[in-house]
Amino acid sequence: MPKQKGKKKQSKSRRKQANGGQSNAAIVAGLLKKIELVVNDASRWKSVKAMVSAHEAIHRHLSMLEARQEPLANTKTPQPTTEEEQLQVCKDLVQWCLNALPLPQQLDMASKIEVRPSDNPNEGNAVYAVRDFKPGELVLSVPRALNISVTTAVQSQLVRLVARSYPPVLKTPVVLLALQLCAEAMLGEQSKYKHYIAILPSVFSIPLFYTPATLKNLTGTVLINQLTHFRNVVKHYCVFAQHIAANSVAGDQLPRRFTWALFSWAVAVVMTRQNQIPIAPSVAPKQEDEPEGEDKTPMELALVPLFDMVNHEESPD
Repeated sequence: MPKQKGKKKQSKSRRKQANGGQSNAAIVAGLLKKIELVVNDASRWKSVKAMVSAHEAIHRHLSMLEARQEPLANTKTPQPTTEEEQLQVCKDLVQWCLNALPLPQQLDMASKIEVRPSDNPNEGNAVYAVRDFKPGELVLSVPRALNISVTTAVQSQLVRLVARSYPPVLKTPVVLLALQLCAEAMLGEQSKYKHYIAILPSVFSIPLFYTPATLKNLTGTVLINQLTHFRNVVKHYCVFAQHIAANSVAGDQLPRRFTWALFSWAVAVVMTRQNQIPIAPSVAPKQEDEPEGEDKTPMELALVPLFDMVNHEESPD
């Protein structure tokens, strides 16, 4: 046993020597500082040419950062690799949603829909009707308790940890939902949302993840908007990572597990699946008398399991 401990110490020492005497945590912190310098340098975001150059620099640093951090697969449930596994994940999600409904509604919804891989391979999994419906017939019901929303996000321990030293996070709904999704993914099997997270894609083909070479295919306003969005997401990650590290106690694994791969994945999920839903009456602010015909129902951003998988198109008839 003493010899094994000696070997471990020796391997750590060798790794530290290979890193110029720095620990992995110190290298990660240094990369975050370099990224933050580019993000906050206003002169690098004044023209399209400068923005493209800044994107290249940040992308290069992020690649080095990801090589030092845990891969997404260590936190987010891996995508099913066989058709049987994929169908099982779909069944688990539906059953999770049904279990949250009263028995009569469970039986009714189970007779109306199914979830399976989409007929269009580019659309992942989708909700399908198993029979025709009458106009106005209720097809799908998802209990509010299954949603990830602004209301649930502000109660998340991760959001509270960040908000303790960075209150502006409470004013950015997309980021709030992304942070709660990160927290739930890190909980793994302990998360009440595990069946929802398991069915979410692990890879997204959106501009947030474009390489500099691919990004050059964009032009004009579209390019500027995507570069600006990329900058904002990266800036949020740098700020959150630093606040999490500053507010964590010694030995806490959160700073190590809150990776760029995890946060950017969560942002991509929210960007591609978000919906506006009415705020629960118990938490909605009181409204003054509304003029007749005018709806002022307070709304909030949310991820709604099952509902966000309902793909539809107009009938040719």
